[in-house]
Amino acid sequence: MTEPVVGHLSDRGLHPDRPVNEDAFFVPEGLVPGLVAERGWLYVVSDGMGGEAAGEVASRIGVDAFKEYYYHEQWAGSPDKMLTQAAHAASDAVLVASGQPGRKGMGATLTALALQNDRAYVANLGDSRCYLVRNGAITQMTEDHTFVARMVRKGLMTQEEARTSPKRNIISRYLGMEDPKPDLSEHELRGGDIFLLATDGVHGVLSDEELRDLVLQHPPDRAVIEVIEKVKSRGAPDNATIIVVKVGDVKRDARKEEEALRVLPAPADASAKPKLGHRRRLRRGAALAGFVVLALLVIFAVRKYLPHPHPPMPAPAKPGSAVTQDSLTKPDSNRPALPTLPVLP
Repeated sequence: MTEPVVGHLSDRGLHPDRPVNEDAFFVPEGLVPGLVAERGWLYVVSDGMGGEAAGEVASRIGVDAFKEYYYHEQWAGSPDKMLTQAAHAASDAVLVASGQPGRKGMGATLTALALQNDRAYVANLGDSRCYLVRNGAITQMTEDHTFVARMVRKGLMTQEEARTSPKRNIISRYLGMEDPKPDLSEHELRGGDIFLLATDGVHGVLSDEELRDLVLQHPPDRAVIEVIEKVKSRGAPDNATIIVVKVGDVKRDARKEEEALRVLPAPADASAKPKLGHRRRLRRGAALAGFVVLALLVIFAVRKYLPHPHPPMPAPAKPGSAVTQDSLTKPDSNRPALPTLPVLP
């Protein structure tokens, strides 16, 4: 696939009690081309939270550890495996840092998108989100790990009630946990797909439809400006961060194409020609049968035309005894019985 077109912007918002932007993000700028070709393009957003006023530290540590692990040349694996392992590495880094004075209990959300060849991989912890805009429709690709989201899924709360609930910021999975268990999903890419990664300072203010319209009306670098400006026009009560990624041409993975050619489906028609492997087994069976027949013919010829071995000679008779038929070996039961011979004087 060609390099995506990207726009990104982060703002601390307008809330007077939030003088520091606790959001952090990453886009792959200035990386070695070969490394990007091998691991794909990675995009990350994170929202720091909790603790003793160290949310901005948690999000920065988490994002740095995540992208360092994902692109580290020492580690190898598929994007989905790398995303999962990077999430655990980032969570461990935040957890260790939370043991320092003034950072107790800090944590951060994480939403990451990796694009490689014709596939998209999404990892998520917390309530930052990833959206996909395709064919004029917007789809939320992640599931919020919050108390209110769980209530909505159980039918105990509506979406509107969740949006205004005082418990909407209670996060159940995040960076800084011992075992975070990130959600992971894989999707097929199509040319023209648009991905949005946003913290709750964006999607908590603008509806999904408003986000869709803004990214469809503007190129990514302008769309992110329009999104933040609209958030500010409504008070911007929280830090707001957004990344917009527009996919260009998508080519099928050559290795997957080769595998598809190697593995052919069985013929749907019973009269179809057998596969090459089946023909080969038939030829081997016919050769084996011919060898067995030839061996039998050789054995028959040997027994029919070669002279038979002489029967063993009987033991000499004792003087004064008669040689009888029963005292002779029977090499051939078809031969006539021998007469009894008189004993010579």
